[in-house]
Amino acid sequence: MLNQKRFSGVRIGWRRTIGLAVSLFFALVWTGCGDVFRPVATPISAPSGTPQSEHLALVVYEGQAGQLCNVNSSGACVPNGACADGSAPLANGFCLAPGYTSQIDVSGDTDAADVSVGLLSPVPGVPAFAQQYAALEGTGVFVANNDDDTVSSFAQFTPGATPTIIALAAGAQPLAMVEANSNVYVADYGLQRISVINEASNFLQQEIPLNFTPVALAANATGNKVYVVSQAAAGQAGAVSVITTTDNAVNPTSGADIQVGIDPIAVISNSAGSEMYVLNAGDTPPTVSVIDTFLDAVVGVLPLPSGISPDFLHFDDHLLRLYVSDPAAGEVTVFDASQTGAAQGALPPVELAAVPISGGHPGPLGVLPDGSRAYVMDTEATTGCDQTTDSGRGRVYVLDGTSLTEIGCITVPYPPTSISASGDGSKVYIIDTAAGFDNDGNYIVSGGTTVITTSNNQVDTTISQPTPPGEFLIPLYVVCE
Repeated sequence: MLNQKRFSGVRIGWRRTIGLAVSLFFALVWTGCGDVFRPVATPISAPSGTPQSEHLALVVYEGQAGQLCNVNSSGACVPNGACADGSAPLANGFCLAPGYTSQIDVSGDTDAADVSVGLLSPVPGVPAFAQQYAALEGTGVFVANNDDDTVSSFAQFTPGATPTIIALAAGAQPLAMVEANSNVYVADYGLQRISVINEASNFLQQEIPLNFTPVALAANATGNKVYVVSQAAAGQAGAVSVITTTDNAVNPTSGADIQVGIDPIAVISNSAGSEMYVLNAGDTPPTVSVIDTFLDAVVGVLPLPSGISPDFLHFDDHLLRLYVSDPAAGEVTVFDASQTGAAQGALPPVELAAVPISGGHPGPLGVLPDGSRAYVMDTEATTGCDQTTDSGRGRVYVLDGTSLTEIGCITVPYPPTSISASGDGSKVYIIDTAAGFDNDGNYIVSGGTTVITTSNNQVDTTISQPTPPGEFLIPLYVVCE
């Protein structure tokens, strides 16, 4: 979704923060403004994972520490003071601390390597799941640290590695990344440009200016082009800039940016690389622009149901289908893209079905490599599948890839916020977490990375998040290869 040659899925959403009372597994104690607050991370006990063939699941965390607030009588945090760098504390009264990554070995569902990275959090003004926090490239990992304008680079499965820090220009706010032609292309949301990092040397070799604000990017199948989706002013048509990776020239074929719909939020390539699909959330009704990558021009517009607010794209490489999920409509729309081959002039995708989701709020989804099933997060549920007994839990729906119907619901420990299927299709990894103040003024973070075994569609285990000294972690994002 992420991300080697292109995004496997891109989603817009928000981070859930709720108050809860849980049994405490351990407590980290901070003292601020005369009061004691104890951020607590509570792992979920579960059976050990089932060994499978080796693949990687990367989890990215936001770090927080040093609470600066008082908790009032209603349990709300009232910020009090400034962080060490002079910035205001977060809404929960804590300050940003270095982020973290966990590398989970799918073969045994074990945390094989933890690496500290830079400061990162959802970019203000951008829904959290628009951000692609990390890219897996060969044997390396790149992490976008949007709060200190850097990118961290390190080797996979190297516990405690000291990452190489690549400094971007001040105010860059790196939002998303993709690898192409031995370079990593970084969308600098704050500066309206693309930073180009050499993958081997970790050297920032070029900065490419854009006309608008980049929010998403993807490479075609051969890696010779990168397509950058940018948003203009509110209510105006967005644009796609095409970068040829051999010389980093911008729009050499079209001569200008490709105009798409209003407020584009995501882009993804088909498996042949012959078409790019851009999700335009601001159109009425919303649309998907189809770009022919030979012509670098829009050759079709796919209408979506009127009144919906789509927020996620996924391309199924095996069955050649485009998935568009929409929490407001309660549907996942599936398009047949089998006629969009490698040849110029292929037909745009054709709608196959609008699949209703029983819980009504489908969000990010992961499709197994063989296309047989899709696993869809419910972005709004605060109960599990049994709504009478599963209070405070979350749901994942299972769609059949043949009949295009919902065939099951899986209860996960907490409301899910990110999802990715393993490269071998044996597992689906889900970030499910909850955070908030309990009745005693303690800030509680509960959950971790929940693993669903696809052979029986059951939760196999929940992997606890790391516990670096002096801070606690909020999981943001998971991506598999």
